[in-house]
Amino acid sequence: MSQRQGMGRRGWRLSAYTVLGLIFISVWADVIGHGSVFFASADAVRGIANARVVFLSGLTASTVLYVLAPHPLKRFERPVGIVVAITSLAVTVAFSFPHAFPLAALDCLCAACLFFIGLGYGWLAVHLVCEVAYKDDYATVVSILAVSLLAKTILTSVINLHISSGVQVVAAVVSLIAAFATVWLGQRELDRSIETLDLAELPKVDESDKRVFLVLLALLPVLRALVRALSKMGFWGSGWEVENIISGLGFLVVSALVLFFARVTLVKEQGDDVITRFLPPFMVILGGFFLLDPQVTRLVGITPWTSYVLITFVELFSQLFHWALIVLSIRSLNIHPYRVVGIGYAVYGASSIVYALLLQNTVELSSVLIVLAMYFFILVMMMLFRSHRSAGPDVEVGETVAKAPSSEEERLEGIARHHGLSPRETEVFVLLAQGRNRSYIQNRLFLAEGTVKTHTSRIYQKLGVNNRQDMITLVQNES
Repeated sequence: MSQRQGMGRRGWRLSAYTVLGLIFISVWADVIGHGSVFFASADAVRGIANARVVFLSGLTASTVLYVLAPHPLKRFERPVGIVVAITSLAVTVAFSFPHAFPLAALDCLCAACLFFIGLGYGWLAVHLVCEVAYKDDYATVVSILAVSLLAKTILTSVINLHISSGVQVVAAVVSLIAAFATVWLGQRELDRSIETLDLAELPKVDESDKRVFLVLLALLPVLRALVRALSKMGFWGSGWEVENIISGLGFLVVSALVLFFARVTLVKEQGDDVITRFLPPFMVILGGFFLLDPQVTRLVGITPWTSYVLITFVELFSQLFHWALIVLSIRSLNIHPYRVVGIGYAVYGASSIVYALLLQNTVELSSVLIVLAMYFFILVMMMLFRSHRSAGPDVEVGETVAKAPSSEEERLEGIARHHGLSPRETEVFVLLAQGRNRSYIQNRLFLAEGTVKTHTSRIYQKLGVNNRQDMITLVQNES
């Protein structure tokens, strides 16, 4: 088998693991939130808040940690992952059978389970979205996200509406285990391949576009959270059962709309300007807000079936756009990938909590929230347009000045320049010359094991050495 065929097969395996992981993580959460066997446990926490609010609290807490401390979490990724996996499995079983623990107060037990389920979901979401970012082709990224969303919609509908209660518990547990397994399998594929993409070597946007990305990364979750809150998926427990989307032509219509708008608004080139590029998918979501307003649907005369199909499309497309924007931000910004995903999900979780608390006792605020969200979007986009146009070529002057390197680092960087090392190879070379092992470099620079090996091999080749000892000897002899 040729090297190219091996690379292609590894690429397909990574894509398959990522698709399955995104499907299983969504099925796990949706079955717990909308499966009939879990209604009693979800309803037990109504005295505190809706079950989804408690879940979102755990999700927000988990992703905020990734915003604040991405490097330590990367360094201790394996032990943290094992603890999170075991805890998530334990609380899922406990939430399924809360009466098996008679010594614990039912509402407190179920609330604690939901919070830790949210923590586990946040851990999985961060790692799965980061794995998607390693795909070379952005069109492939969007395809992976779209296929996983459509597949989870089918599975959720089948499990919640056509499977017995006992099997729903099994489905939730199996989905959880499979989600963690696919994360670890995907990471293994990234580590084993010497051709794993180095995200830091992808082209980065300038400072003005970076501000636009960060604003949109915070704006989109606010809008997506409102879409979710106004849909059938916005609350958990009895009274929020998922309707049968796979009956008739409903799912075919939803699939066609998701794939069409994903292709037209996310994949096709929308111009070089960052703001203009993201306007079309934002307009799709804003147009969908009208379908989320019961007064508008009654006025237009949309049937309940048509309304549910269109709302399902808007909800799925907003999630697809959210994931795609996070992935593109990881690839375009010189920010730790864990921190990027953490920002996107932390804002989403906090916004969802606010909307859920406002809407859990009344639906009359839905029209007001829609109007405010649209006004908020227009105001932010106007400010972005104004800021983007006024940004001149001197915008980089205000960048944060990096700490001056030590004399030893300057000497190493000079050696790297002399031998023609790239900026990324220079970073790896400096750490190698300082005696750092590959594991440290992998965690420090957020690289896969295979990528570190590739950079090391290229460094040796450019320096004309065969191993690290030869490289250290060269460093000691060169000035």
